[in-house]
Amino acid sequence: MRSTNALVVTDDESLLTDIKRILYNFDIQETNEWQGPHVPEDNISYFLIDELMVDAISPAHIPMTSVLIGLVRDRSFENARKWMKLGAKELVIIPDELEKLVSILQKPLPNFVSGRSGSDYFAFEGSGDVRAFYSAKGGTGKTLIAAMVAQNLQMQCDQRVILIDFNVQFGGVEVVFGIEPERSYMDLLPVINELSINHIQNVAVREENTGIHVLLSPANPEQVELATDEMITRIIRTCRNHFDQVIIDLPSIFNSTTFTALNEATHIYYILNPDSLSVRGLKHTMNHFRRYQIGNKNNVSIIINRNNNKSELTEKNISTLIDLPIAGSVRADFYGVQPFINMGRPFYYKKHDKGVSKTAQDVRKMVKKSIVRGG
Repeated sequence: MRSTNALVVTDDESLLTDIKRILYNFDIQETNEWQGPHVPEDNISYFLIDELMVDAISPAHIPMTSVLIGLVRDRSFENARKWMKLGAKELVIIPDELEKLVSILQKPLPNFVSGRSGSDYFAFEGSGDVRAFYSAKGGTGKTLIAAMVAQNLQMQCDQRVILIDFNVQFGGVEVVFGIEPERSYMDLLPVINELSINHIQNVAVREENTGIHVLLSPANPEQVELATDEMITRIIRTCRNHFDQVIIDLPSIFNSTTFTALNEATHIYYILNPDSLSVRGLKHTMNHFRRYQIGNKNNVSIIINRNNNKSELTEKNISTLIDLPIAGSVRADFYGVQPFINMGRPFYYKKHDKGVSKTAQDVRKMVKKSIVRGG
């Protein structure tokens, strides 16, 4: 039988004393000795972590069968979202709302942990990167760039990569990789409450040439209505705890899936064609991002795609029109890229392969310079 006990991580002695008093009233044993980064799943029921101690305990992996409670001083939505990403089930504003801990502990523990596997962990720092590729304008080559970046990270950088296609109605990842779509992330719906990496690997396709895992979108667009924000969040977080790199191809429409995935992303890449219409769309998008507090951590950058000497705007023009870093500029090379897509062949065959097309060469250079080194 699982014992009821709590680990309190704080160096505030006054706060620790108050928490001990509350835990004592619920007959919960307390310890404040951090043994990280991994904690045996049966030892701790509750983790109460002071936000000032997060850096001190990183990297940390907390079992999903435990309840993470954040002890925070900042009431902002941004801070709440940060803790949500870490897997916190509850936040307690200290010292003003410490007594809220009483009502939290009154909830039956199974309400928190139902359906979770003890082999899964919430993770703080040290988790995989989540790189979302987005553009408000369709047809910018977003899917192709996402696929090329994924291949680079897997083959050139020795990273474990999964590419998730959330581009439901107009997905094209299966075409780029020459994959026959049989299963999609919607097949995870029956097991979403106990989702583990094993479930995802059973549904995802492992591309044989590159080793990339690809999680496809459903062939039937009507199925997207069954995908909840919680489902999207669980898929991304589970992948992040197993893979070094989670690459997400997003639809141009700004729907709940797009919003949820962008919030989960550690890096957001906006794919921009070098023309005034695309720049106008970018500016409208950034207004949406600010309204919904997306990209507040300066994690949004631009990838200029299909650049050529006849483009309406140069990279220098674009840099003066927008106030965002440019991760890279990728040349257009339709005739160099299209044969690979038609044959379903990888753009890179081995490590140190620079790629045949100008597009593939530029993406490789961008990954090496801006994505791997720049984070």
